[in-house]
Amino acid sequence: MATFIRSGVTFVIDEFATLFALANGALSSERARLLESYARHGRGLEDVLQAWAPLHESLVEDAANELRESRPGLPIVRLQAESLAWDAWQSVNRAEADAFARSQVEPIWSALDRTQHASFLAITHALHTLGLLQEVERLTHIKGEGSGSGTNQFRLFLNLRETSLPVLRSVLQGPKDSIHDGFPASFRQRRDKAPKLQICTRTILELDQFGRVHRRWEATDRACDVDVDYRDPFEGHLRPSNSDVTHRDSRIDHFVRHEGAFGSGIGFSAGTGLAEV
Repeated sequence: MATFIRSGVTFVIDEFATLFALANGALSSERARLLESYARHGRGLEDVLQAWAPLHESLVEDAANELRESRPGLPIVRLQAESLAWDAWQSVNRAEADAFARSQVEPIWSALDRTQHASFLAITHALHTLGLLQEVERLTHIKGEGSGSGTNQFRLFLNLRETSLPVLRSVLQGPKDSIHDGFPASFRQRRDKAPKLQICTRTILELDQFGRVHRRWEATDRACDVDVDYRDPFEGHLRPSNSDVTHRDSRIDHFVRHEGAFGSGIGFSAGTGLAEV
């Protein structure tokens, strides 16, 4: 159980079952849906495969043999074989594979650190408030503080639905030239010239130059980078590393700023904050 301190008040991220099982309308169900997609298609899939592979060693071995035969000289990375075996299993018994992936969502959530929890809770809340959360097809990365450079911290990497471009254009300002390498278009929230939420996308609604995905579960078509920013753009917050979620600054109460921008309801019950923002 992770806790945060703000002005002497402790905010608790409760256990997974409490956080996502309580009836909390569209936001709760969308969060659960995204975490399931993270287990099937995102970085969380690696944890699922680690739990699944020992239960299906013969499938994994068959997949490794297939790789050796089809790609002579290719180093057989275990993750490659597990991914191939997982695909084969899903094609034979989709319901069983989906049920197993869902069973691994709670362990995956528990393995995330508190800044990843905060990023997920705050950004999904902001997307929900703007009516954009349902436009997310799947979640591929949950970035917290320990995610390398500032460009990769405190944000979510997602895939949009094929029909999302008109919705983004109607809700957000954009597209403008992006400062993110590989994310050429940048949409920002319309509000007093100060961006509150930014969605940077790859070449929108197009496949990559090879017409395929970079990794099996990391699609580059419709990929986007989402972060929350409460500061005025003229204060230098047009850089990639500008996310204010979990930004530690004694002069600024980012929880209050988030409530001011998006309203209350980050967590699952009134009066209980579940993210340091």
